[in-house]
Amino acid sequence: MRTGLGYDEAVEILLADAAQHALFHRDSLCDMLATMMYRHKLDDTLWARYVPTAYYVMAEVVLENWLERGVVPSEWSDLHNLTDDLPEVIESSSSEEGDNPEDPDFDGPSPKDEEVDPPQANPDSAGTSPPDSDVLVLRSKRKVPV
Repeated sequence: MRTGLGYDEAVEILLADAAQHALFHRDSLCDMLATMMYRHKLDDTLWARYVPTAYYVMAEVVLENWLERGVVPSEWSDLHNLTDDLPEVIESSSSEEGDNPEDPDFDGPSPKDEEVDPPQANPDSAGTSPPDSDVLVLRSKRKVPV
């Protein structure tokens, strides 16, 4: 969200009985107040009682302008945390399905299950040194301090 809050935090703040009007841009706040006035939702919105009177005067002008043009403000539904409505996801650490080698998606054992052979020296390049990454790999396998 623009305020740097997550969704759950924003809903919790807006449901609180405290001044929240400073979180909104003036025009957005006036539009919200005008919509709440039209829908008779001012008493249902706890933070609305802390908004200074000047914003209500501006919201009345906005609402009158809308009504003169025939604009009907959008619905003002009750605020609740939508994440509370989500079904719970039950995670299982064990798989009920076994690996089937005949499954078309079966890739075989993972690379971590297989033993990896260390790189072998190439007699043709005996005079040259290996790249740094190879040296680090070799040192780590030999447990030589770096």
